[in-house]
Amino acid sequence: MFLNTRLTSDLVQLRRAGLGRKLTLPNGLDFSSNDYLGLANHPLLRQLLVEALEKGLPVGSTGSRLLRGHQVQHADLEDNLSAWTGRSAHLLFGSGYDANMGVLATLIQSGDTVFSDEKNHASLIDGIRMTKAKKVIFPHNDLAFLAQAIESNPAEAKWIVAESVYSMDGDLCDVRSLMNLAEQTGSGLILDEAHATGLYGSRWAGLSQDLDSSLVPVVVIHTCGKALGCFGAIVSSSHLVRETLINRCRKFIFSTATSPILPVLIQSALHILGREPDRLTRLWDNIRYFSKGLTALSIPAQPESPIFPVVLGSNEAALAAAEAIQAQGLDVRAVRYPTVPQGQARLRITLSASHSFSDLDQLMDVLSTVVHG
Repeated sequence: MFLNTRLTSDLVQLRRAGLGRKLTLPNGLDFSSNDYLGLANHPLLRQLLVEALEKGLPVGSTGSRLLRGHQVQHADLEDNLSAWTGRSAHLLFGSGYDANMGVLATLIQSGDTVFSDEKNHASLIDGIRMTKAKKVIFPHNDLAFLAQAIESNPAEAKWIVAESVYSMDGDLCDVRSLMNLAEQTGSGLILDEAHATGLYGSRWAGLSQDLDSSLVPVVVIHTCGKALGCFGAIVSSSHLVRETLINRCRKFIFSTATSPILPVLIQSALHILGREPDRLTRLWDNIRYFSKGLTALSIPAQPESPIFPVVLGSNEAALAAAEAIQAQGLDVRAVRYPTVPQGQARLRITLSASHSFSDLDQLMDVLSTVVHG
């Protein structure tokens, strides 16, 4: 059968290139997840989940939001998020991938031009492809290049698409300058705050939270499966954008709504952020401590986020290093193409408020041996 032949050939090529993948269960001390604040196993969230079920809250939503799947818990979450984000309207999606693709495919039209950072997440890249708009890929965080590219482009409608914290490099976007540029050039801005949500801003809603966006059409995507310890994503925007998404976004219209348990958990996670600020303090203490330790090992590090890439180059080197570290009881994973560019395979190390300095010392001891021999 042609399908078996085709798929087998493709998998063989992937494995020969060192790009074969398999599902691996969590094993050892976690240095690979995005549970930055350690909320995924927080006792309050676990307790609330049990209590919600005991009180009769349905496990499933039973349908799409436009049918019977729109529950009071969804409405309650979306109606009460403005105090957190500072924006006027919100819409819950099942995942960050769906939110990014849905927003881009709905708001951007074929005659528009999109300016996309070269290191944007696959969900942003795929969403831009769906728009069939002209796209300009600008060098990573190069706002001078971006400004010139926008000024020289004749399109009537222009969009800037970027992340505030980049998931594979851990570096930050200059969101203030990006918003100023969008205002100066009359461009719309779609900002993915996935890895900033819960970690930055006066109310932990990301790097854009404390900036005046009143003069810029800004749509911000917050994911809830990282620092918030849940899952799903929230699109933060104007009422007009929200209404448009409800009426035009295929990812929203034709998807079964999330379980009504999810918005309850998200609101509780936000409550924990305010009640337990020491979690964020511990995380940033860990970030500074680990960054200083890596620098002492001559491993490049920047204390801007909980994400620390250790770029090793080849797929084989990254896989071997990850395997050696895992053998010591530390769950560190290798990241390869197409998640990162060819020749930039790496270990992607992530820190959590749950880590102790002793945990970090153990990892640095192993890294010293694995990376430097």
